[in-house]
Amino acid sequence: MTKIRVSNDRFGLGLLGALGRCKDGDVLAVREGEYTVDSVNLVNVRIVGVGDPDKIIIRGQLNIYGACQISNVTIQAPPFHNAIFVNRPDARVELEFCHVYGEPALKYPAMFTSGGAIIMRDGTVHQGKSSRAVFMEQNAEFRAFNSSIGCIHVDGSRAFLTNAKASTIVCQNRGRVEAQGSLEMSPDEGQRSLVIQGESACSVEWLRTPHGPWE
Repeated sequence: MTKIRVSNDRFGLGLLGALGRCKDGDVLAVREGEYTVDSVNLVNVRIVGVGDPDKIIIRGQLNIYGACQISNVTIQAPPFHNAIFVNRPDARVELEFCHVYGEPALKYPAMFTSGGAIIMRDGTVHQGKSSRAVFMEQNAEFRAFNSSIGCIHVDGSRAFLTNAKASTIVCQNRGRVEAQGSLEMSPDEGQRSLVIQGESACSVEWLRTPHGPWE
């Protein structure tokens, strides 16, 4: 395992250059700054922000292959793309202390997985309440711990939430949602907190809707 220091200053190695050099299991230590990568593949790599995560901004779609870890950074999706894209059953990404922002048009979910897995700890997904923050399909898996997500769309997949916040959860096509601890929900006006359909199931230990409306 090699630790590669990443910086966008005049004498530093940029993120794209570091990704071109790194091998399976390497760690990229990313210093404060803004890094634009458009769409880039991450293969069995660990990205660690060094400094204030609000000042370590990666602008681009991160395509996940193998097992990747990302911590202490802000990820901003480019227009009409996802911020996190997982499209293989053997791919998974663990996000810790990360802020994820969806694309400006709100057309694409901030995080998308088809068959793969996304795990989020102590993070936040920033997206319009009525727009999908996380979309999963094809028996994908999403786990969130102590995180604020937004709108979660579960299509034939599984979501496991622990002490999480969401605006709306849509679960369909034999999807499953399990929420342990507190699940706090704050839907947009005219939206329901939970929509469960198509032989799906939802289990919530403690549902909180502090701001209403209630139905």
